[in-house]
Amino acid sequence: MVLMPEVWSATQAMTDLLDYRYSESITRRLFRSVADLARLAGWMSHDVGLQSTAQRYFTFALHCSKEADEVALGAEILSRMAGQMVHIGRPHDAIAVIDLARRGGTGNLSSHELSVLTTCEASAYAALGNVKEVDRTVGLAEKQFAEGRPGQERNWIPFCDRAYIEAMAGHVYQTLANHQPTMTGRAEPYIINGLRLRQANLIRSNTFDLISLAGIRVIQGEYEEASKSPRPHYKPPEPSALLAPSTGSEISETEHKTTATDPRPHVSW
Repeated sequence: MVLMPEVWSATQAMTDLLDYRYSESITRRLFRSVADLARLAGWMSHDVGLQSTAQRYFTFALHCSKEADEVALGAEILSRMAGQMVHIGRPHDAIAVIDLARRGGTGNLSSHELSVLTTCEASAYAALGNVKEVDRTVGLAEKQFAEGRPGQERNWIPFCDRAYIEAMAGHVYQTLANHQPTMTGRAEPYIINGLRLRQANLIRSNTFDLISLAGIRVIQGEYEEASKSPRPHYKPPEPSALLAPSTGSEISETEHKTTATDPRPHVSW
């Protein structure tokens, strides 16, 4: 996360510009830009484990999106806040935030934006072990994505493509498999499709997919397979190079599960 100090600095510099008076259109554009930067700063802070800092950035980003009258951007910021809540063990709060984003964005959100909210909601239900709601929300997210039109996406959700939807569904079912081990059978095809569809240079996303796939193998008791990459020619970088510490810690945690649970000699991941 070598760019994080630069993002923090840029956010502060843009925020300082809000102290001056401009025309209404420029003011709205400025608030929109600051909201987008603060959203990014919040997510990067969350990614390296600075949860309180992330919450402050998200809250500020949400305020700026309201000043800019950017309802869809506000909903996207709320989805990031909900994602953080799932990660820190507050799935019930995440569901409430997603509901707020959906109600606040009524009539202003594209099908793809709605699918992003729904996949986040599915993650929260997976953390709670609610199979019925996971099935419902994953199905709804797929339906919403399918209803989207090319060129409909706004610039803050370029990541929402078929690979994202497939991989997110896989992550959701992999999380659910911690409660219901049979769910690994649903998770695996989604994750493999996500890896197949996504560009190889999207290192962080591909690495998370590989972590999820290894986690599935652990649950299935296939420890040797968990230590291998599903792509013979794809090698994730060292965690210290291009990945956030949280990603590196997930790799280490998966490796620990592989070796701690396997009664056989250790196989390096």
